Amino acid sequence: MAMGGAFPFQWPADPGLDAAALPPLPTVVPDAGVAYYAGAAGMHAAQLELPDLSAALAAMRREEEEAAGIRLVHLLMSCAGAVEAGDHAGAAAHLADANAALATVSPASGIGRVATHFTAALSRRLFPPTPSPPPLPAAADADLYHHFYEAGPYLKFAHFTANQAILEAVQGCRHVHIIDFNLMQGLQWPALIQALALRPGGPPFLRLTGIGPPSPPGRDDLRDVGVRLADLARSVRVHFSFRGVAANRLDEVRPWMLQVSQGEAVAVNSVLQLHRLVAADPPAADARAPIDAVLECVASLRPRVFTVVEQEADHNKPGFLDRFTEALFYYSARQRGEQYQLQQLGLEATVNW
Repeated sequence: MAMGGAFPFQWPADPGLDAAALPPLPTVVPDAGVAYYAGAAGMHAAQLELPDLSAALAAMRREEEEAAGIRLVHLLMSCAGAVEAGDHAGAAAHLADANAALATVSPASGIGRVATHFTAALSRRLFPPTPSPPPLPAAADADLYHHFYEAGPYLKFAHFTANQAILEAVQGCRHVHIIDFNLMQGLQWPALIQALALRPGGPPFLRLTGIGPPSPPGRDDLRDVGVRLADLARSVRVHFSFRGVAANRLDEVRPWMLQVSQGEAVAVNSVLQLHRLVAADPPAADARAPIDAVLECVASLRPRVFTVVEQEADHNKPGFLDRFTEALFYYSARQRGEQYQLQQLGLEATVNW
């Protein structure tokens, strides 16, 4: 404790010590790797560089989401296995776990988008809604189809390749009859009609038979597509006729419905239709698989060319679990491809399929 302004303990000064005779203190040169603190007038605050944790956190989130996605896939497959085995209670329990796991996966991720659709599909199979929900309006369905057609090269490339095969097969033929297993909006055929209009020797007489689902009361969607194609053919001076065949299932179509005439060069076109022809589940001993019925119908027409565009997935297996697994992995891979393409274009994946 200081008393009277003096320190209580002081060494007496040496009367023989001359401060001026002391050697000078050495000058300290700051090292480049050491931070020094000076007086208040020249004080510099040392800046601490904190590590950037954002990349590490993002990687951790990706790993957690990937693990959650893998668990979700296993739950969906377990649910599908229980459905195939007829274990309704077990399937419902797996479905409840899948719905809970779905909440931990981002809906914007590829597996999140796919799992949402497959979870909803399993739910509808186990618990069919009553009454059944109304079908998607035709205008909305057509809009989604156009979005899918414009968003990627899949259908455009398929149509181009199929049209090229048809043009080569009917080269020089004066009467051409094309049978389209799924007319949809008829987007494949304007390019073919224009190519036939430019064919050396003049265009042939072209018949197009378009197969599609029955239209709602008061509408004829197949006829509307045929009218648009007929207007285009007329504008490029191609003789053209159209006929629509309404059928809920492709295996319901019989050769006589297609009215093939003698002397016609027939071309049958199937784009993404054969994978829908699922075998009976469980298969009956005397039942004929739908795809066999369709292929026999095609063979009876004796076409010059049968153009087939199909998914690289085996959806025709008789077992439900096998079909479910094939579809799950196929659409997961396709979703990743579409997501990458949209990212390359700087777009957000806003259209679900």
